[in-house]
Amino acid sequence: MTRTAGARATSWLAAAALTALLPSVARAQSVDELTIRLSGMTAVSGYERAMAGALLELLPGSRRDRAGNVVLELGDSGPRRLAVCPMDEWGYVIGGIQPGGYLTLRRVGRGQPTFFDQWHEGHRVTIWGDRGPVPAVVGVPSVHLMRRGTIDRDRLFEADDARVDMGAGSPEEVRAAGVDLLDPVALEKAPHRYGDDLVAAPEAGERGACA
Repeated sequence: MTRTAGARATSWLAAAALTALLPSVARAQSVDELTIRLSGMTAVSGYERAMAGALLELLPGSRRDRAGNVVLELGDSGPRRLAVCPMDEWGYVIGGIQPGGYLTLRRVGRGQPTFFDQWHEGHRVTIWGDRGPVPAVVGVPSVHLMRRGTIDRDRLFEADDARVDMGAGSPEEVRAAGVDLLDPVALEKAPHRYGDDLVAAPEAGERGACA
């Protein structure tokens, strides 16, 4: 269920009670496998269609409602239990395309975690264009090219400061790659296993709860 529909919580008890009723396709994958799979997906708020499609395939009998939520109803008698799991995540959309081919960003949604913008400075991101994912990186200003006295070491990096480099040299090259204004942008997803049963990835906690 999407956060925009007011679903940002998971009912552990209900999920456990429903486990035995889940279709065999979903049961064929372990919680660990599902966590890795879901942690590798991107679903910026308002752009959850691709992830919803994957969930529809994963859960036979599920359907998409008018709000874009994926709904699965099991059984035909009480007691009734509801398990809710968020699909979407915080992110950005492309807000502008500069003459040199660099992209600017605009935040999507409200209430991002503290330092959310700073998590992206200098990091790899993925742009989800019309032709599929496009790798890019959020640039870091070169302190070596700045005039003395112009560096504010106490100022934090913000989304408005971001310049995304996807390797294009002009707006025409950007659009030729299938990228345009309002395409969603999120951190590159590469779930990493560590320890005995831990995983690191953006939104890994929520994805693990969903799994």
